[in-house]
Amino acid sequence: MASHRLGELPLAHDQRLCDLLSEHPRDLTQVYSTGSELSHPNELRVGELGDCRSDQILEAVRRGRLCIVLRDVDKHQNDFRHLLGRLYSELNECDSSLRASDIAGDLVLASPNALQYFNCDPCPTIRWQLRGSQSISLYPVDNHFIDPQTRQAIAVEGQCSELFGASYQGTAPQGVGLYFEADFLKDAQTYFVDAGNLISIPHLIPRHTQYHGDLCVWFQTRANTPQSLRYRNIASANCFISKAYPRIARHDSQKGILAATKNLLGSILSLTDRRTEPVHQLPASFSISPVKDLAPTKTLSQRSSKKTQPSPVVGFLSPTQSISITPVVSEQ
Repeated sequence: MASHRLGELPLAHDQRLCDLLSEHPRDLTQVYSTGSELSHPNELRVGELGDCRSDQILEAVRRGRLCIVLRDVDKHQNDFRHLLGRLYSELNECDSSLRASDIAGDLVLASPNALQYFNCDPCPTIRWQLRGSQSISLYPVDNHFIDPQTRQAIAVEGQCSELFGASYQGTAPQGVGLYFEADFLKDAQTYFVDAGNLISIPHLIPRHTQYHGDLCVWFQTRANTPQSLRYRNIASANCFISKAYPRIARHDSQKGILAATKNLLGSILSLTDRRTEPVHQLPASFSISPVKDLAPTKTLSQRSSKKTQPSPVVGFLSPTQSISITPVVSEQ
């Protein structure tokens, strides 16, 4: 964990969020609602924004159990694109060993009553908290929590997808699935991430999240590293080999000549499969409707009619802050 100064920019003000909700492509906007129990991921529902005004959508997020992900926001908004470049430039200054590729960013809005079910990311991510807070529980990379086959399947999918786990829950082919049990909690390490904090999460680390505050907003950056690319390539090769030659035993080692050969095969396969969306996408089952008979909640930006300009920001990380990014998955 570390601190940042992104709060000095108007990235998460109500008006800016409304503009983003209106302007961002709908096919890159993920909407879903959650239940209240981590052990019931089947309660997750995929939705769509509908015909609501952006301010009504924002109010619905405050009142409900919703999460909205503006996928690849850096590719459609100039300020986020420049911001992403500056952030990783500063991260490289903090840790010269960081070799990131395929860098992208998403903006996430979540209700204070919503949660993120047990899952993991196929590439290293950093959550830059802009508003509200979240408590994120991380688990060891251990077959006790997520079996190797599921871990490799998520890596091959190529993106973080809570929907991936929900769509496989209980109906997984060949035993692939994400399951949460109450006794997992004793092994969790929980971090509280407030506005002005960031948390770096290595790839394929099991985790779940709960949100707090009147509205939880964070900028999530994701990028591949040599370690995450190697793992994905070997996982892709394993999937390819198991389909072509089902009788050959699958070896998950990340070292040795066999692993190097699979890494090469996987990199070739990735050239022919530029997947950007999860294959196992659940269909939309609801549409956000205006919140009726409820007065909008007052926020800091609504209480003040004075327009504030962001002060000059020299660096986004705290001046005395240095962080080490070590996104490594232990060999199973």
